[in-house]
This record gives sequence, C-alpha cells and structure tokens, in this order.
Amino acid sequence: MLKNKLKGIPLLLLAVGTTQLKAQKNIVTSDANATGPGGTASYSIGQVDYIPLTGPGGAAYPGTQVPVTSSTLPISLTDIKATRVEDKIAVNWTTATEINSNYFIVQRSGDGVTFTDLKQVSAAGNSSIIKSYLTEDLHPTLGTNYYRIKQIDKDDKYVFSKVVSVTYNQNAGITIVYPNPTTGNITLKTTNSDLHPLLYKLFNTKGQLLLVNKIADNFTVIKISHLAPSDYFLKIFDDKKEVKSFKIIKTK
Repeated sequence: MLKNKLKGIPLLLLAVGTTQLKAQKNIVTSDANATGPGGTASYSIGQVDYIPLTGPGGAAYPGTQVPVTSSTLPISLTDIKATRVEDKIAVNWTTATEINSNYFIVQRSGDGVTFTDLKQVSAAGNSSIIKSYLTEDLHPTLGTNYYRIKQIDKDDKYVFSKVVSVTYNQNAGITIVYPNPTTGNITLKTTNSDLHPLLYKLFNTKGQLLLVNKIADNFTVIKISHLAPSDYFLKIFDDKKEVKSFKIIKTK
C-alpha cells in the first residue's frame, strides 16, 4: 500500500509503473484518506484533484491538494427582534449587506424547536446599505412565541438567523363576566374581537364539564339560566392551555 502524506499544496504522484492508485475526489475536514484500486494516500485537509497519465512505464495519477473554503449566504443580518404591539407581534430584522438575496421566510414556534412558516418577505436583492424589514404575526399563540428568519438567495441557498422570543398574554383582553352573581345567563366581555382561537368551558364544583363553545366576539352570552343554583367555574382555554378562570355564582 502506497501512502504519501500531503502538507500544504504539493504535487502528489499516486502511482508509478504498473501500480495504480486512483484518488477519490473528495472534501474532508481533517486527516483523511483517498482510496483507489491500487491503494490509499493520506492527506491533511482539502480536496484531491487528479489527472490520469499513461506512459511507457504504466499509468500515473499526479494530483494536487486544493484547500477547501466554506461558502456562506452573502447576507449579513445584524439584528432581529420580536415585540408585542397591542394584540400582534411585530418581527423586525436588519441586514447590513445583501448579495443576490431573494426572500426571507419568517418562522414561528411554540417550543423553540419545531418551526413553521409564517410569512414570506421579499429581499432587496443587492444592497450595501442597512436595510430594515418588518412583518406582523396577527394571530400569536398564548404564552411564549419563538421567531427566526430563514434567509434564501437566488441560488436557493439558505441560512437561519438566531431565535428570539416574546410572551403573548391575552388575559388582559378578557375583562369581566357579568352579572355575577346571576339569576340567569351571563355575558363574557372582552376588549379584543379576534378571540376566535379561544374556547370557554363551564364546570360544576365536581369538575364535570357542562358547556363548551368558542369565544366569537367582544360580547359572548353564556346560557346558564337552566342550571341549578350553585357555584360554577368558567375557564378560558387557548388550545389545551387554560389562560383564565372565573368563579360564577348562580343564586336561583
């Protein structure tokens, strides 16, 4: 087995005479081997390029070791922020330079691990000055929302920004249940008309579910006039997460 150690960028004679060693063209990150039908050659880092030559003594494969350079997306993203603005989340980001940039995809996650696409925003294409971008999440989930930017160039290469997070608590929008105590129905008053992802559930003191429905607008009437006088618990849910609870007293 023929073994030559490459350092720097020397000329490599991989085979002479009737011995053949056809080096594989490959990129490596540390000491590695190029293996062919005649044996193995070791080299430090980079890419081995070879050209087969045939002479009176047989076949030879002289090659050179080419340094490897990493290729990153030619967009310099300098900042990304997520901020609650009333009932929305504003996502801002800034680029210092852009070369051949195509578009951005704003992604959101509820756990910081699994992300889904939220919105697509066109990029400047080519720019050597600071560019600012803004989009809004109109329907954030209750609790912590995580955001990141997927930057895509015109060659379909992409990288991700860092992850930022912001807490969205919609409890302040659910202001009051009235009348309470009550002799008939009750009304759930809110200050946000975009509460359709939320549910209300009414339980008795034994924890049994009696009513469930969506919160559709700013004034939601909950019909409990048929229920017996007792204490009840009205709970507001976002998906499976409880976000607020009221004790309801029905007197007759």
